[in-house]
Amino acid sequence: MRGGIYEICRSDGAATATRAGICGMMIRRKIVIWYVISTGVVLSILGLLKLISAFGHAHVLEMPDPVIGLTVKHTMIGVGCLEILVAIACFSIKRIERRLGLIAWISTNFLIYRIGLWLIDWPSPCHCMGTITDSLHIPVGVADTVMKCVLLFMLTGSYGALYLCKSSKLGCGPDDTQTTVSVG
Repeated sequence: MRGGIYEICRSDGAATATRAGICGMMIRRKIVIWYVISTGVVLSILGLLKLISAFGHAHVLEMPDPVIGLTVKHTMIGVGCLEILVAIACFSIKRIERRLGLIAWISTNFLIYRIGLWLIDWPSPCHCMGTITDSLHIPVGVADTVMKCVLLFMLTGSYGALYLCKSSKLGCGPDDTQTTVSVG
């Protein structure tokens, strides 16, 4: 027995404009929930990588971060903890808007950090994944490109979904999968 979105949105020739609108909203909502959960997974992994790297013995950890000024080690510990906290929020906060807001907030901070690197003409790529890329023999340039793609995913996804929430094209509210919808 299929229920929920499948029952309401099945194509039986009796679809109305209201049903089509509700179906579109429900599908967009499912996509946004998938986005939030996948971003939470990504942030969990990145946060753990930063924390593991921060407690390593690489020489770069004792150098000052070029934008923040703390040592790279302390910066990685702080940012890694923030990433894990936002990831936990992605899995636990009921309201989608709040989860999206936290993702938008942290990704905007990442963008500001990258702009800071660009403004000071920093010659080396961001160590966003920590020093563990050296252990895994991942070229720094490849890791930097991957992190730029992750940043783009987080920025566009969070701000795009927040726009849908604010324009009422997405049923933003508590993440309850048992949403009752009356279709005539």
